[in-house]
Amino acid sequence: MGAGPVGRAAREPVRRELLRAPQDRVLVITWWEGAYGDELPELPEPDAELIARPVHRWRFEGVG
Repeated sequence: MGAGPVGRAAREPVRRELLRAPQDRVLVITWWEGAYGDELPELPEPDAELIARPVHRWRFEGVG
């Protein structure tokens, strides 16, 4: 996925999934190299006219 509504991060993730749902909801899941506590780049905030609710960010780690 190139530059677009979510922009382009300083470095690219190992994997990225872009999903959408009704009511203009979008979910971007990224996989990064590194440990849970490592500092990782964030996707830039979308332009204000593209969002209807605040952006949420969570960090997860694999359990299996």
